[in-house]
Amino acid sequence: MIPAKGNNLGDNTRISIKEVNMPKSYVQGTDAFNRSYQITLDFHSALVAIPQVGEMWRIVRRGTDWTLDKRLETGNEKTSIMSLSSGDRRIDAPGTLHLNGTKVLINKIPFGTVFTTETLPEPSSVPPGTIVFVSDAADGSQFQGSNGSAWKILG
Repeated sequence: MIPAKGNNLGDNTRISIKEVNMPKSYVQGTDAFNRSYQITLDFHSALVAIPQVGEMWRIVRRGTDWTLDKRLETGNEKTSIMSLSSGDRRIDAPGTLHLNGTKVLINKIPFGTVFTTETLPEPSSVPPGTIVFVSDAADGSQFQGSNGSAWKILG
């Protein structure tokens, strides 16, 4: 295993994750030359990503320690980077995605909001494709989607 020292590839390298050890807070991976690296996980950031075995990551040397820098595209993603437009964001989470905050907005509507027929916003005020739950809708039409001009029953 390569200790927390540099190599002849410079201060960053690409590794394939081989082991994730959460109780001991490290991941282990190998580079293209099958050299092994052990990287201590850093949980002091507001955005924490735990690698999955098989993912490709770039690691960066900071002083004498190697740290995870970013997950690299593997080709297994459901949405290719090439299909994104300017301003788009993609979140790949092969496990559970945890969002901790006081409010999550999806198309300007707080996630989990329950509407009644009286409080339902105008369909033109939200992007087409917005899905809402209407608690007092008749005959199983609680889930409705906006097409930009009307609310349509989804099931």
